[in-house]
Amino acid sequence: MPTVAENINELTKTEDVAHISGDKGFQLLAVRNDVLAALAGTDGDYAPLQVDASGALFVNVATGAADLGKAEDAVHASGDTGVQILAVRNDTLAALATTDGDYAPLQVDANGALFVKLASNTGVDIGDVDVLSIAAGDNNIGNVDVVTLPALAAGTNNIGDVDVLTVAAGETHVGNVGGECALTRTVMTLHTDANVSNDVLAATQVVSACLRVNDGTGIIQSIVVQDDDDNGANIDLVFMDANTSIGAESSTVSMADNDTILGIVHVATSDYVDMINSKVATMANVGIGIKGATGTDDIYLGIVARNTSTYSASGITVSIFVLND
Repeated sequence: MPTVAENINELTKTEDVAHISGDKGFQLLAVRNDVLAALAGTDGDYAPLQVDASGALFVNVATGAADLGKAEDAVHASGDTGVQILAVRNDTLAALATTDGDYAPLQVDANGALFVKLASNTGVDIGDVDVLSIAAGDNNIGNVDVVTLPALAAGTNNIGDVDVLTVAAGETHVGNVGGECALTRTVMTLHTDANVSNDVLAATQVVSACLRVNDGTGIIQSIVVQDDDDNGANIDLVFMDANTSIGAESSTVSMADNDTILGIVHVATSDYVDMINSKVATMANVGIGIKGATGTDDIYLGIVARNTSTYSASGITVSIFVLND
């Protein structure tokens, strides 16, 4: 029969010895106390552990600066003690729990920023929004104050640091802007033989860069004919959108294709003003719509004599004022 000493030795356990199934020991008793209250009368007295009606052990979580617990809404103080919340670095966000409902750690990226997901909502947050595919219209993102937008860095694909209120007037238009005017002055090449009525005085020649863009359109507002040979003769100006022949110079006008004619302006003797050594005719409010020859900003011009006259090789200059679309 074991002695008392042997029984005591069997019940006691040595510190740091591994547990063995069937080990004997003393049961640690606690007192059920549904309403926690002191069971020892004086500070320093022995007292039992206490549990509630469910058998949960009452513990006192202190909330002082050196304690792990902190009271709700208490002010932070430098050096406070607490439990650090750990997170897992995961450079590419992915699930770390295998099943819905499993415990999982918080995740951060390579910079330590916490991964968060905004819930889709019709209220106050953005949710899952693809701003690149928002249709044009009045669907602004919040209240946008375009007056106080920060300056953009200058670059290839953006405006840069531009104060649009103080952009100087000039030819640097924002986008395709109509209403630009063009004045072209063309010294026509003429034949020098004596003309009779209906002779080609000047074969078809180019009037360069009179439109804003290639294949552009416009309206001839006015034409000035400067006759340096002081003839003041009746002539017709034939405008075309292609390099179409109106016939050989010093021969009767003859066109195989009239489809390229934009318009014909007749300049009569009565239209000229005598400048003593030359004559000048101003044709205002012409109003002929024109279009550039295919792929260019040019049109073409030929001149037909309508009475007897003789000119030098560069005796006529035609100035055309065009209002561009």
